[in-house]
Amino acid sequence: MRRSRALLFVTSLATLAATPLLGCSSPLRQGEHAVREYNTALVAAYRQSDASLLDPFASAAEVNRVKVLIEWKQSAGLVLESTLESLEVVRVETPTPDTLEVETRERWRYFDRAVRPGVTGRPEVTASMRLHYRFVRQATWQLERVSTLAADEPPKDESTPRTPPTTAATATDHEL
Repeated sequence: MRRSRALLFVTSLATLAATPLLGCSSPLRQGEHAVREYNTALVAAYRQSDASLLDPFASAAEVNRVKVLIEWKQSAGLVLESTLESLEVVRVETPTPDTLEVETRERWRYFDRAVRPGVTGRPEVTASMRLHYRFVRQATWQLERVSTLAADEPPKDESTPRTPPTTAATATDHEL
C-alpha cells in the first residue's frame, strides 16, 4: 500500500512537471522556448554551413534567407561561429492562437572563422540587440520572420564598457 502511494505520488509529480511540455505552458514560456530552439538551430546551421538544420524551426522563406548568407560566407571561405551569451524575453504577444510575437534582448559573441587556406578570419565581435520574432504554429512554432529593433544597446550594468557599434552587427538580421 505504501509503495503504491509513493508510486502514485511520483507519477503525479512527473505529470505536473510534464504539463508545460504538453502545450499548457504560458505564452512567455512558449516564446522563450521557440526563440531558444531557433537560435540553437541557427548557430548550428552557420557552424555546419547547412541551412536545412533550420527546417523544423523556421519557414521556408526564412530558411532560404539564411541559406543565402551561408553560401555568401562559404564563397568567401568563412564560417560564422557564434555564441548566445544572454537572452531576456521582454514581451510576448499572441495576436491569434496560431501566432506568437516575441521581443527579446540578446547578447551575442561571434566571429568569422577561415576555412580555406589563404583566407583570413574576422575578429570577434560582441553585439547586444533587441529583436522581434514572429512565429506561426505548424507542427511546432516556426519562425516566420525576425527583425532587429535596435543594435548595440548599452548593457544594463553601466559599469560594463559599451562595445562600439560595428557594421557587422547590423548588416543583417541573421548575421549574429
